[in-house]
Amino acid sequence: MLILLAIVPLVFTQKITTEENCKLKENCGAHYLGPRVRQLRSIGGKRAVRNEFPWIVGYFIEKHGLPKPEGTTKALVGGCSGVQISKRHIVTAAHCVVTYDRQECKNEKIPKEQRKASYTVDKACFITIFIGSGELKPTPEKPTTYSVKNITVHKDYNPCSVTEDIAVIEVTPDISHEHGSPICMLNKDEEEPDDFTAVGFGSDPASHPQGHDILYYLQYVNLNGPRYKKHRIVLFDKTKSICGGDSGGPLTQTRNDKRYTLLGVTIAADPTCSIKSPKRSVLCLFGIQNFHFSEKKERISRRVLLCGVDLRYNR
Repeated sequence: MLILLAIVPLVFTQKITTEENCKLKENCGAHYLGPRVRQLRSIGGKRAVRNEFPWIVGYFIEKHGLPKPEGTTKALVGGCSGVQISKRHIVTAAHCVVTYDRQECKNEKIPKEQRKASYTVDKACFITIFIGSGELKPTPEKPTTYSVKNITVHKDYNPCSVTEDIAVIEVTPDISHEHGSPICMLNKDEEEPDDFTAVGFGSDPASHPQGHDILYYLQYVNLNGPRYKKHRIVLFDKTKSICGGDSGGPLTQTRNDKRYTLLGVTIAADPTCSIKSPKRSVLCLFGIQNFHFSEKKERISRRVLLCGVDLRYNR
């Protein structure tokens, strides 16, 4: 049975063909875009090198309709990560690409589990996107080859909860193999692993001097010891965590053939990462999300894990 990399009920403007899907399965999940080079370490994890994790994506968003930073007249700018799953599709966290009133989620008159908030999807023209890890430290001022064509948010996404927090970004033109390559998708019968690798352009709390960059250098952190619960996987670690800018970035596992497989995207961590409290336990929540991949209307249920942190606006 052929499984296409199309997510239902997310609707792509331009779906992947059967031929494209076959090529994806043959060439997905590479660790490096080119020859492997020496790695550099950083606090809590490791700093990636140029062209490592070629399926990673970083992007900036001008946020309109939110309070502006004090002393500035410019729009608020947020930064997030994502992961390439085809030559034109990026998976990321929904909360990265929507704007909503956070006060709607704090209405104490409504039980917490029943709270909902309306949202608007951010306009594609407000996003600056960087494909692959050829640029290890992207900034909004640097030139980029690609632009966003369409953004699709999961139809059941609710900003007041961590469920269905996923979206797909469609880019144009098609991504060149010289800039990036897609990650592999989880096979139907694969079991959840005990060891995970989270990748993203998260901030580094140990950097000196500490800057105010929204996206820091591309880094990765290895996490393990999951506790499986209903609709959740919980991870605890006293020394490592994902950080600001990692939101939307991939949670991965490595297959026996050393290729990387997508398990989910970064959403929330508690408490937020900080070098000031190195001995505290960092809790990561992993929701179990059902994706549906289809060809000829056949539906196949997949479990995808979600984890992460939301520090994009220092809120």
